[in-house]
Amino acid sequence: MAPRTVRFYPIGREVVVDGTQKIADAAKLVDIAIKLPCGGKGRCGRCVVYMTETPMDKRAPDPNGMERVLACQKYVTNDTDVFLPLDEDGRIVAGEDRRKAYEGKLVPVVKARGKTQLGLAVDLGTAAIAISILDLKKGNELYAAVGDNPQSFAGDDLESRRAYAEKMGGDVLRKAAIDRINDLMYIFVDDPEDVKVAVISGKPFLMESLTEVCSMAEGPFCLGGTELGLSMAKEAPTYAVKDISDEVGGDLIGGIIGSNMDISEMKILLIDLGSTVQLALGNREGTAACASESGPALEGGNITFGMTPSIGAIDSIMFRRRQLNYTVIGGIAPTGICGSGLIDLLAQMFRNGLVDADGKFTKKTKVFQSEKGRAFSITDKIYVTESDIASVIKAKAAVFATVRALMEYEGTKPEDVSKIVISGSFGNFINADNAISIGMLPEADREKYDYLGNASMTYAKNILLSEDVRNRADEVRKRIRLMDTHNEIYETEFRDAYYLPNRRDGLFPSVKKKFFR
Repeated sequence: MAPRTVRFYPIGREVVVDGTQKIADAAKLVDIAIKLPCGGKGRCGRCVVYMTETPMDKRAPDPNGMERVLACQKYVTNDTDVFLPLDEDGRIVAGEDRRKAYEGKLVPVVKARGKTQLGLAVDLGTAAIAISILDLKKGNELYAAVGDNPQSFAGDDLESRRAYAEKMGGDVLRKAAIDRINDLMYIFVDDPEDVKVAVISGKPFLMESLTEVCSMAEGPFCLGGTELGLSMAKEAPTYAVKDISDEVGGDLIGGIIGSNMDISEMKILLIDLGSTVQLALGNREGTAACASESGPALEGGNITFGMTPSIGAIDSIMFRRRQLNYTVIGGIAPTGICGSGLIDLLAQMFRNGLVDADGKFTKKTKVFQSEKGRAFSITDKIYVTESDIASVIKAKAAVFATVRALMEYEGTKPEDVSKIVISGSFGNFINADNAISIGMLPEADREKYDYLGNASMTYAKNILLSEDVRNRADEVRKRIRLMDTHNEIYETEFRDAYYLPNRRDGLFPSVKKKFFR
């Protein structure tokens, strides 16, 4: 292959490679140490660097305009400039895990003694399981990884898994989740005896699938048994976040605390997105909460090439002059598309007249006949079908209907809400304009929107490290009012929302003005 020159900034080294090397390999050739916490498997997502094709005039690159990629995954295919993030001492921090997981007063849930004291935080999601390994003495996050939730063999949604557990027993589901957590840990944790405590946060039933004693305990979380099978020290305690109800998970408390809803004077709406949409609306005076099944589409389930927001997932899409452009998590060749990418795709296709208000392909759309019906190509290998689009519309309708039902239940008008906070494993990736344009999120000034990312994982980490968060969680749980979404208001709103953007006039005036002028 033709030689390629790689220039490393800001340290001013360069190397010539033959195109078969990845950025991490090229860096090693000139004695640049980029640490690879997961051994270069692309699982931890920590060896982030920034790259761009070397300009013709060879000028130094602007790091603000460079692509964010993983050094262990991205091959050098052109003359390339790589920008290495440095700390205040000039050390390369790509692959270094020195990030504080909690900035307040450090009071671990167990007392940190000895040389190595690690804590395990777990977010047990419907589609994916995320873990984080923390240094209990310093409060640093040392390692993080995400993998698919293998419980999906029993169904993509929680109701299917409940039915499976009732018929077959919960042991198989429990073992599947525990084995995956251990698998995600093993690359980083050399000695299980170093892990002194674990906190697991997740949606309803998912927590029940791990420990059946949780419902009998007081407070927002309970002490699970050491018999779960986690690879930890003998007698190390496992804290499980308790469900708030059969439909609302205890992980929602993490979003309430993360958004500061429990201490805010202004009214905040929290939307936690996933296979189950969970909502909280309130302020320091109290909080109303509810949940409804939105289906697995937003987490990549039941989508032909759907996947979780992990390395290789198309996470954003933009049409420019009718040319489809996209970005991929990790900067590698795409292997699928995640929820944020699906939202962008549907919005862009609707905006460009490629799907109609019912989500059907129009005559303008260049389609082909796939194994799963008429389809639209994103790449040479990745496509979406009308069935995929219908799944996304169903999910977005459930989200918006739940928002409308909760606001009516609370007697809250849109102008009464000062901030709308989005959380979920792909919460940071969502383009609010696109989500609004398909009728998934309420239309509001964009300044009102804020993003928490994976609040469930943040909550698990904070429980490990913060007495303040543990105390706040106890108070929040006592003051939550629950709304049942199995009501006529929700059903009416859902039917209206099963349309782009919505059958009801007046809810999305800017979308109507932009698309139908």
